Amino acid sequence: MDSSDTTSAEFTEILDLVENTDASPDDQRHAFELASTRQSFPMVTALHGFFYEFGVGTEVDCRKAEACYLQAAENDHCPCERMFALVRFIDIYRFGAPGCCLREREAFILGCDLNAMHSSSFEDWVMRYYEEDDGEDDDDEVILGVAWPLGQYLLARCLMYGWGMLEWPLGARIMYSKASACGEPFSKAALASLPSEKFTLHEQREDPESLLMDAVKARPNDGRVLLVLGHFYEQKGHLIDAMAAYRKSADSGHPLAYLRLGNIFADFGNPWCDFRQAVTCYAQAASMRCGEAIRKLGKLHELGLIHGIDIDAAMRHYELWEEIGDTNLFDELEVWWRDDESVPWADEASTGPKTRPDRIKEALSRVQAGDHEAECYMGRYYAGFTDFRRIALHFSHEWFRMAHNGGNLNGTFELCLLLMNPGGGNDHFYNLDEARRLAEIAVAGTFPDNRPVTSALEICHDRAKLALGEVCRLQGDLALAAHWYAESAVEGNCTARGALLSLLSNDLEACTDNASINEKILAIVKQMTASLMENKRPEDAFPFLMHFANQGDADCQRQVGKCLLGGVGVRRDPERAVSWLEKAALQDHLQACLDLFTVNHKGVADLCGPDKEKAREFIHKAVSLNPRDPAAQYNMGLYLLEYGDDHEKASEKAVEWIKCAAEAGFKPAQRHMKWLLKNEKKQLKDRFAEYAARLNDSDV
Repeated sequence: MDSSDTTSAEFTEILDLVENTDASPDDQRHAFELASTRQSFPMVTALHGFFYEFGVGTEVDCRKAEACYLQAAENDHCPCERMFALVRFIDIYRFGAPGCCLREREAFILGCDLNAMHSSSFEDWVMRYYEEDDGEDDDDEVILGVAWPLGQYLLARCLMYGWGMLEWPLGARIMYSKASACGEPFSKAALASLPSEKFTLHEQREDPESLLMDAVKARPNDGRVLLVLGHFYEQKGHLIDAMAAYRKSADSGHPLAYLRLGNIFADFGNPWCDFRQAVTCYAQAASMRCGEAIRKLGKLHELGLIHGIDIDAAMRHYELWEEIGDTNLFDELEVWWRDDESVPWADEASTGPKTRPDRIKEALSRVQAGDHEAECYMGRYYAGFTDFRRIALHFSHEWFRMAHNGGNLNGTFELCLLLMNPGGGNDHFYNLDEARRLAEIAVAGTFPDNRPVTSALEICHDRAKLALGEVCRLQGDLALAAHWYAESAVEGNCTARGALLSLLSNDLEACTDNASINEKILAIVKQMTASLMENKRPEDAFPFLMHFANQGDADCQRQVGKCLLGGVGVRRDPERAVSWLEKAALQDHLQACLDLFTVNHKGVADLCGPDKEKAREFIHKAVSLNPRDPAAQYNMGLYLLEYGDDHEKASEKAVEWIKCAAEAGFKPAQRHMKWLLKNEKKQLKDRFAEYAARLNDSDV
């Protein structure tokens, strides 16, 4: 046997020992020692890192593993080894390993390098996972192939996060399942924690808890497996078990375990809330370069939960967070440093925009001087917190309550909004009766106890009316809700218009047992719609007109047709306009019949020309509906003047119709009659001499 055969045999022996999940500790030590003496083999450097990282044949030492992976990542001659090392680096840097600091910026850069890899050898290796096994032995396939559990785990990670290939969660699950079936513990843990929404509903998943227990039995002291176990219990709501798992993981030196423990201690809604312990855990994670822990320490300084509100300390933490480079959260930093161009103080001179830290410091200074508007500013600031939501809302409630008690209507309104919106950690303050009382005060603009109003800035009354409508709706008083929605909508609040349409479409359809309330609501909305049209706001009125038109209201059908015909408040659509007018005319709507007469008498651009027969049909129908209507009389006169069969007799009849309309005070008819008397035959003037004298004496 030559030396190459010996080398191949030794290498195969190393792989067999790694693949054998039932290998004894002596066998694992033998594999480690054999690999240590064969550093020239392909993949052995990366395997050596794996031995150190997972404690195969030696003690766990993630720092030594990191050094081996670094050497393997520089191997340009073996793309598989380089790929393996890069993925392990990203796992350690981004997701943590016991005894290693998080390096989020480095993980991001390595991920970019991984996605930029275009090695043909690497692509060939990936493609082998989608083809049937051809029975031939291939070094790359043996090393990172279907037969090697660690290779399956590695490929699953790549597929799950799109590292070096297309993201394919289902393929990741398949690879995790293959590796888990071979006893690979990290695949068991990963399989248990996969988000179920990424897969089709018909797939049957193994029991996550049993998979995790198997993984813990295989590596009872590994911080990463314990971290996944703690997360599993936390998602289930078993916080005691979760905290126990996180503590064990933290004892192994895993930074994310400290972060998760800090999150539990910082939750204002659970019985284990303890901000001192939360700060301790966050500080421990921050010392290991955990960017999220550093950010949360900054938030705690903002909230004043460490040594009072300390904006400078918060800024120092955010600067450190930016240096570490949590790339997913740079947008929040940009908001923090962005200039605030609003002017929250009525007495502020035009000094240019200020950053948020400047505004907060100024607000705290003004609070000390008794400025209730600054209290409102702080309340709104804390209400916008997404971290530590419950305690932030508690502080926000206190700030708004102080402003309200000081006679500030802005504080009254903001406190109302806080009390009427459940969810998001706000359940503790939910009180509709109190919210309604506050909304009524905000709308009235005065306090019932006659305390002086100290608002430095006036609130938007349309928003206050909208809030009062929302409270009434939540309490089931739909008629009053419609009233306040309508009031707010008339003042220009587009949210109120949407809420009113929702009430019409949803609440009224569900509440069919009280006809009087429904009629009252419909009357309120129709009155509001008419007011919007009178105020020349057809674009605001049109959705309501359309709603009632769809319900069969002939008057609204006619108005919808008119808007569409002239492009008033909506895009011009003559065809749809005529359709709506015809629907109204079928219900014997007089004005719709007259509109259709005009359409067919004169024609409509982009739709149709004059149509004598249809014009005759609609004008006769209009006159038959109300022979005394001046508009119908006048239009009948116009029709006879133009289309009458016997011109002499038709002209006389036409003048009779126009005269009737003019005597009823219809100004177009009066103007037309005056023109006729000036320009027609002498017989016409003699016949209507008395009427002509009245026209000459009046200002038509």
